[in-house]
Amino acid sequence: MTDTCKLSPMLKMIQAKNPDKEYPSSLGKKWTHEEEQQLLSHIKEGNDKDAIAALHNRTVGAIQSRIRSIAYDMFVQNTPVEAISEATKLTTSEITDTVFKKNDVLIDSVLKKNAVLIDSVSKKNKTMEECSDITLLTVHQEIQTMKTEMNGLKNNVKELIELLQAIYEFSEE
Repeated sequence: MTDTCKLSPMLKMIQAKNPDKEYPSSLGKKWTHEEEQQLLSHIKEGNDKDAIAALHNRTVGAIQSRIRSIAYDMFVQNTPVEAISEATKLTTSEITDTVFKKNDVLIDSVLKKNAVLIDSVSKKNKTMEECSDITLLTVHQEIQTMKTEMNGLKNNVKELIELLQAIYEFSEE
């Protein structure tokens, strides 16, 4: 068995769940550029996917997935489909399928992010509207309170003026 310190966290987790099963030692490890170049060399040499998987200590599914990922990256870099097909040995149909699937995932991801943003903005707008309504109501109540207090002050001033006039008239007598 391989040194457990060098195993990927994914492989450690899978082995812990299924300790009796053997897994490729590179399962879950990130692909390096050098390893991708070796993969393309093995494909060019005509090695079958089982042999390539064994050489890379990966599963056949990982090899197939990486080949498609490389094909997509080449497509994004404007590599002609014929050149992609030659390098990966994928058919034009497989390349097209890969590109559409990856783009669908990207589009779905963007749409989900936008939906979350729209929902967040919508909630903030509602909160702002509620705050605005509450603020307007509070301001309106404060204005009403001020008006009432000012009317009270007016009445107090009128009473003071009447008292002062009475005192002035009394003092003139």
